[in-house]
Amino acid sequence: MRLLKPVGMDVPPDPPEGADVMAVVGHYLAWYDTEYARIRNVSKARVGRVITLIATLNAVIAVLGVASATWKYAWFGLASTALAGLAGILATRNNLFRDQELWHLRSATLANIQRLKREMRLRAAAGEEPGPLARDLLTQLDEVLAADLRGWAAMGRATAAPAADGPQASA
Repeated sequence: MRLLKPVGMDVPPDPPEGADVMAVVGHYLAWYDTEYARIRNVSKARVGRVITLIATLNAVIAVLGVASATWKYAWFGLASTALAGLAGILATRNNLFRDQELWHLRSATLANIQRLKREMRLRAAAGEEPGPLARDLLTQLDEVLAADLRGWAAMGRATAAPAADGPQASA
């Protein structure tokens, strides 16, 4: 039993023993659909919490600023400064983990997986040969997952520090 819910991707389980090719494709499409919906919701919830918390901190900072000016208590200013620092830390963390971009990326990936599920049902109902259909759908799923990985990796590069051998600003 896990104490904490995982926030990253899990590894898909193997399909059932003896499953036919369409059942294998259906297994992977259903699993990735569920998994991407879960991790999309994790990112979406993080975005909502960070935005709400930063807005709340800013409101409290504003109230403390007015109270500090009105009543001249030094601790109001100190508390306001501490809360501003906390808001800065949250904003930096949000920028580092890029939850809003992840939410959008995972939403696009989930939409593509759901498109593949619909395509599988339509093509199977049209009587397409299961073997070639399954191979085509798995190839398309691999392309969708590879595009998601490239998007995720690009986010990491966007937050990384510039390389030492990169272009230098002129003095």
